[in-house]
Amino acid sequence: MTELGLASVTLPCGKSGNSTLASSFGVPFKMARPLLTKIASFPEMFDRRPLFLGVSSAIRSPLISGGTDYTRLNAILGRHSVSRNEMGFQQSMKRRTRRDPCVDTLESSPLVRRFAKRIADATAGAPILDVACGSGRNAILLAQLCCIVICLDKDLSGIQSQRLRWCRSSLGEASARLTLHQIDLVKEAWPFGAGVVGGIVNVHFLLPSLFPSFESSLSPGGYLLLETVPGCGGNYLELPKAGRIRSAFGKAFDFEFYREGKTGPSGYDAVTVQMLAKRKSNQPSTNLTSASVS
Repeated sequence: MTELGLASVTLPCGKSGNSTLASSFGVPFKMARPLLTKIASFPEMFDRRPLFLGVSSAIRSPLISGGTDYTRLNAILGRHSVSRNEMGFQQSMKRRTRRDPCVDTLESSPLVRRFAKRIADATAGAPILDVACGSGRNAILLAQLCCIVICLDKDLSGIQSQRLRWCRSSLGEASARLTLHQIDLVKEAWPFGAGVVGGIVNVHFLLPSLFPSFESSLSPGGYLLLETVPGCGGNYLELPKAGRIRSAFGKAFDFEFYREGKTGPSGYDAVTVQMLAKRKSNQPSTNLTSASVS
């Protein structure tokens, strides 16, 4: 019997995979991993549920730290007793980790991940604009698909710091495809001409006055991906009314994905929007105004 850091819980390290946890709870070993997975997803329960108080720091530390050390965790658990695929287990752990949609992390937007290849394939070699790029979380994903990405933002310090890290990692080649362009999109003139970009990604920065420029600069067949901020807190105050985004782009674009989600207090007309639209080849740029979508 090998002690694995669980108070009054020992684990036989046999090869059959049918071992049981010898504890007062009588938990089968095949159920222990889902239990620890749940602990990883809800670390605050360590201080609130007696069942978890016996988990030692040897297991607790890698679970509740910012980045779970799966190699260390598997070694502690006697990983060889379970015939579960390593990659599958890691992906399962990641899927169970709770995320706050209001927190802008370095992970790319799920909407961008979903349609990145489609956007990249339609560029015909023209660059993609990442409007209000922030840390570059979406730009670096598109750059990995061999796209040239022009990153626009008023403050480029976030993406500059990230690019230094990427240059020292396996993302070095992709980061070389990023071009940084500092611009105050609210105050400064749009710097791109007609039909010169192959795609536009606009995530968590809704500025309707830019919509005519999006239409003009995007080449026929290119994609515009637009995603508003999530509808949490007071975000509803800056979100568009239902149907306004669709009507604003409907004449010059074909919608391949469009989703609205009502948000805000009862009676308040505001929606979150996720959109992927393809620039029509037979439609000239329309004369949109910010008033048409506010």
